[in-house]
Amino acid sequence: MNRVDPRNLSVRDLRAELQELEESWMETLLRGSEDALEDFADRTRELEEEFDRRKAGEAPPPAPAGAHHGDDDAAGPADVPEGRSPGEAA
Repeated sequence: MNRVDPRNLSVRDLRAELQELEESWMETLLRGSEDALEDFADRTRELEEEFDRRKAGEAPPPAPAGAHHGDDDAAGPADVPEGRSPGEAA
């Protein structure tokens, strides 16, 4: 499946994708194939790791060779207003 690397998602898009997964997890669990369940778990893990990385203020790991990692809309701790944590809504 061709998906955006979580490191390239904006904070808004990262949260939206996590929300979509949360809303669809029961349907996937009850009716999804083994491949769908595995894909769901893999994507959830990728997104949660990126969310946790940003919340902790860590630098992103290097992108794989040849991967695009220049999304200007991708936000990190430096993009969070002072007095707020990366997980807080503005």
